[in-house]
Amino acid sequence: MKPTLCNALPIIGQDDKTVLSGCTQSDESLVAEGWERRYLADPRMAREAEENYSILGYEVKLQPLETAGIPEQCEGCSAVLQKFVVVYTKKRG
Repeated sequence: MKPTLCNALPIIGQDDKTVLSGCTQSDESLVAEGWERRYLADPRMAREAEENYSILGYEVKLQPLETAGIPEQCEGCSAVLQKFVVVYTKKRG
């Protein structure tokens, strides 16, 4: 069975280059500023990530997931993903 775009969303620890679809890409302007995309998180997980990464010496940025570019066949996923954020981190300087 050929993977669909929806089942190709990134998972924790997965590099963007291994994602099979282009529907959830890193924000290139943040990457250029030294931020590293970590993973998608629901609000509870995002708060935990923010606390944990801060303890480990990272700055944390939570960005809303851009769902406008998600393909038509993934509309169901898009509705759910609007509640998620992308966790970015950068080592404190």
